[in-house]
Amino acid sequence: MKNQDSPQSALAKLPFSQMLGDPVRACIRAQVEAAQVTKRYLNSVTLRQNEAGHQEAVMVSFRYQNGERMLELSIPLMTLVPIPHFSVDRLDIEFNALVESFDEKHLTCSFAGTDTQHDGEEQQTITSNHHLKVKLQATQDHMPIGLSKLLGLLDEAIVLDQPIRPSAKADLRLNAEKIEIFTKREYQLYPSEPIVPEALAWSSSNPLVATVDERGLVRAHQEGEAYIFVETYEARGRCRVIVESDQRKLGQILSSIKEYSQRREASQASQESSSYVGSYKGGISSNTKEGYLDGSYGMKLISRANETEDTRPLDPRALRTQVITARIKAKQTKIPAFHVTHTAPARARGQEPHIDDFELLTTIMSALQWRRHNGPIKLYTDSEGKRIYEEQNMTFIWDGGIDTTVLDTIQDRVDFSIFWAGGKLYALRDMQCPCVMLDTDMVVWKSLDEKINPKKDAVACVHRECLSEVYPSIDKLKTAKGYRFEESWSWSAEPFNTALLYIADPKFKELYTSHAIEFMRDNLERANDDISQMVFAEQRLLGICSENTNTPVKTLLELEQLHEQDMITHIWGGKASLRQSPELAETFCREMVAKLLEIFDELAVELLNIPVVKQYQPLAI
Repeated sequence: MKNQDSPQSALAKLPFSQMLGDPVRACIRAQVEAAQVTKRYLNSVTLRQNEAGHQEAVMVSFRYQNGERMLELSIPLMTLVPIPHFSVDRLDIEFNALVESFDEKHLTCSFAGTDTQHDGEEQQTITSNHHLKVKLQATQDHMPIGLSKLLGLLDEAIVLDQPIRPSAKADLRLNAEKIEIFTKREYQLYPSEPIVPEALAWSSSNPLVATVDERGLVRAHQEGEAYIFVETYEARGRCRVIVESDQRKLGQILSSIKEYSQRREASQASQESSSYVGSYKGGISSNTKEGYLDGSYGMKLISRANETEDTRPLDPRALRTQVITARIKAKQTKIPAFHVTHTAPARARGQEPHIDDFELLTTIMSALQWRRHNGPIKLYTDSEGKRIYEEQNMTFIWDGGIDTTVLDTIQDRVDFSIFWAGGKLYALRDMQCPCVMLDTDMVVWKSLDEKINPKKDAVACVHRECLSEVYPSIDKLKTAKGYRFEESWSWSAEPFNTALLYIADPKFKELYTSHAIEFMRDNLERANDDISQMVFAEQRLLGICSENTNTPVKTLLELEQLHEQDMITHIWGGKASLRQSPELAETFCREMVAKLLEIFDELAVELLNIPVVKQYQPLAI
């Protein structure tokens, strides 16, 4: 049978529309799938669903140290990572057909290099072999206008700011808010509440000074300051670390301990030898090479040995002076004082209540010296504090008795980890006037008759304080929600040191303690520092109340006299050094016990029945 196809019809039967259309349709389907991939990427990587069910941008936040400031940077993730958005930029389809010869009887064609021949007059044979070549080019397309506007809006969400400490609910509290540590020493930090260690992320603001491992163990490397941060998904906390050189500081302090004091009290009618326990201020003074304990003041700590007594007989005038002095002393005004030991601050930090040996011994010296020179003394404490003192057999040192009712029954919501001395204000409110609020680490070595006149002085304290960064302005001071400062208060009023506070006016006492307790009540948001809220309630409010009521506050000493006097000793600032150095603490305790047994030899039996006294008693006793 003859093939009737003509050459033209043979070419027409080739599937050009399919060969050219299929690649185009495939490119369109690929474009659709690329758009779906972009959508899935945006939803799964750069966006997330919030609690309200709405989509919101994922933010990337991190902190970094800029000089002394800790800054926080928040950036939308969508602006940091490339977003896949591909499109077909070009499609090339190649189809080759070559007509080699043609006449009425013959047609010779080739497609893609393969000949197709039509030959013969009577019978035509068509052989076709075609080749299709497709070339596809895809590129990252320009961002759609909608996505471009979205990223423009997100650029405005980039925030660079100093991080704000989270509220009390979001605050992760540690066993210490501030530590002072010597170089090459370690300190273990941990959350106050039980948290799985693997859920905590620890970091240091200055690894050159101090580092921290994944378990919260801090290692001190060189002198300086750093902040240790700890974070969970819901909360974060921090601890300030101060690193000092142990060898340099310890050498200064130990050298000063070995020196004898060159001062003595004037001879008294009883001809007893006067003895003092002094304290030290950090560093080396400008005119001597004495070492001191930071922040403390008083006479230098002397050794146990007595100074040589002057055995020369007194002339009649000196003897008469002694008799008059004895009579005055017998008639001196007795001022009741009180100590306060509150274990709630330790428990609020998740710590076991504990009193260091050097604090126990200083408390004994403080109570007995007050009884000898100024009057009775009472202790306000809670049940846990009383238990500690009972275990030490030292409850007898407070001849005014021990009260646990006041501190055990506080009903106000007060965070005593913030207001760590707040118990003193509750005790002061309960005490009858006149009275002296006396810190357990404050020793008064003399009668205050010449300093305080009960008939004239309504309020008296140790010294004035200078307004500094620890007393922030009204707009920066953390307060309870709804709390309002009195409009009549003067913010230029100077604060007063209250390690020793005398108050004879009951109305002033009520006003002062009421304002202080009102400020502490429900004030649960912690400031970025450790002391501003407490010193406002205790020290600055005293000055504000004094000025607001025109009640003068008498000071026993001026700031420049603190290290040049022999009336009082305050070891407050030295405690950090004593805790850091076991050698220094032991020396301090031994010297303190020696002086206790020397000064109060009539109480030797009772004193040696106190375990901490017996532990550090001189070998000769």
